[in-house]
Amino acid sequence: MRSVVLAVMPALLAGCSTASPAPPPPPSPSYSPVPVDRVRGCADNAGMNLPGGVTAGPVRFAALDIRFGEPMADYPVSATGWTSLKIALFVQAGTRVTVSIAAEQRAEARLLYLPGEDSTTTFESCPGSAETAFPGGIAVKGPMCLPVDVAWAGQTARVTLGLLRGGC
Repeated sequence: MRSVVLAVMPALLAGCSTASPAPPPPPSPSYSPVPVDRVRGCADNAGMNLPGGVTAGPVRFAALDIRFGEPMADYPVSATGWTSLKIALFVQAGTRVTVSIAAEQRAEARLLYLPGEDSTTTFESCPGSAETAFPGGIAVKGPMCLPVDVAWAGQTARVTLGLLRGGC
């Protein structure tokens, strides 16, 4: 048996050495992040209730750290020039809505309801509760009257939020 293994071994090694080399691995593709699901649903419900705010269709915006329409010159600004505002979004029960920063303001404002920054986010409310609360906010490049579009069930509404300024 030992002589058979020894006799076969040179043939195996010869076969390995005469085989063509394996092709080089393909170049690694450039980094491209995996898209994140841009929908917030019932599992994201913050379970909070804040009175007041600004309403557009089935959506209510409630500011936590500012008052809509009141100027605030001393509000903190990041090193990149953006100011993040805490604004909870409430959606009526049984509703799926898409909230978008108006196209003309997308360079100056971002939604902060999902990781990263977006100009558009979709929200699905919880069934059986009056409203579903989504924590988050809006980042702005300075005081502005920000037009925000809300779309749901074939309908649309636009609301203007006075962010760090009055007179909107």
